[in-house]
Amino acid sequence: MPLLTRRWLIGALLVAGILSSAAWLHLHQPAPANSPTARGEQPAASIGVVATITPPAASTVHAHAAPAPDVERVLRSGSLRGSQPDGLLAWTGDGRLIANRELRRLLDYFLSSIGELDADAIRTLLVTQLGAQYSAAQVTQVAAVFDRYRDYQLALMNESPIADLSAQLSRLHELRLRYLGTEIADAFFRDDENYAAYTLAQRDLKTDPQLTAEQRVASLAELDKTLPESLRDRRALAQTPMLIDSQEAQFDVAHADANTRHDTRAAQWGEPAAQRLDALDAQRADWQSRLSAYQNWRDAINANTALSETQRRAAIDDLLVRSFHDTERVRIQSLEQEGLLPTPGG
Repeated sequence: MPLLTRRWLIGALLVAGILSSAAWLHLHQPAPANSPTARGEQPAASIGVVATITPPAASTVHAHAAPAPDVERVLRSGSLRGSQPDGLLAWTGDGRLIANRELRRLLDYFLSSIGELDADAIRTLLVTQLGAQYSAAQVTQVAAVFDRYRDYQLALMNESPIADLSAQLSRLHELRLRYLGTEIADAFFRDDENYAAYTLAQRDLKTDPQLTAEQRVASLAELDKTLPESLRDRRALAQTPMLIDSQEAQFDVAHADANTRHDTRAAQWGEPAAQRLDALDAQRADWQSRLSAYQNWRDAINANTALSETQRRAAIDDLLVRSFHDTERVRIQSLEQEGLLPTPGG
């Protein structure tokens, strides 16, 4: 879910498509001076999933936080209503919090309610929810990371964008180290920074006028080898929709039949994916068939001079209701208004 993107998008987002942006946080307290617990080298002894979020009891809300009714209102009718927190909490064998991207996702989930609750109330909500499942010592560790992450987001919001994207990435890295420390900054943002650096290097190679076509291909291949496997998987996943679109265009040009499409897809994407794409083909064919039928009947109604304008309009409205469900009718009407669905004489 998109989080913390309400006020200011940093320039590097346009390059990598993965860097975080800042939300406006109304803060009243500085972050604790003590460093958060390090990630540790031990494997996680346990991983807990926070239960479905519920309004805190009035007795658990601290005096300095926003009134409990505000929290309850947001949870019952606001953006967090009926939701479950993203992310996981992981701990070492001796009870130390492990900082990782799942922890960041959890913090982002709670911070997504900024604007509905102030930062103090969000912190209280986080502590209250975790307190129902974790010990006071564990909750204190999470709250300490929350404080640092919150202050990093505020600092990021106050930063002016830097035109040079390499300099922007360096500045982001400096801020993360300053507010989060090396351990947490690395756990939260290492993959993002590595992929952003890769994307910038890829852009430079593609636009370097001194490289021949052969040198460019070779250099890009070498650059690809520097990506960790997890980021290679991410890049491949990001490219999948474009590859599927390209494959669809080739099918259309070749007038490929359904069996050919299925067999080719199964060989490239696997049988389950091929079946899902087959189903999508069927849905598209059904939509196109109904759309064509609607246009033909609509044109016939409009051409019927025995009907008055009011009768034609009523007949077309009835045709819409019989041909499409509610959201489809809105789509058809929007297409007609934008001139994207041909009308008689159009």
